[in-house]
Amino acid sequence: SPEFLQQAQPLLETEAPGELEASEE
Repeated sequence: SPEFLQQAQPLLETEAPGELEASEE
């Protein structure tokens, strides 16, 4: 549901950066 995505997206953006940076390098 949209409510779940709205709540989950910020959480993913909070935890994702570290993994994304590691993947790029």
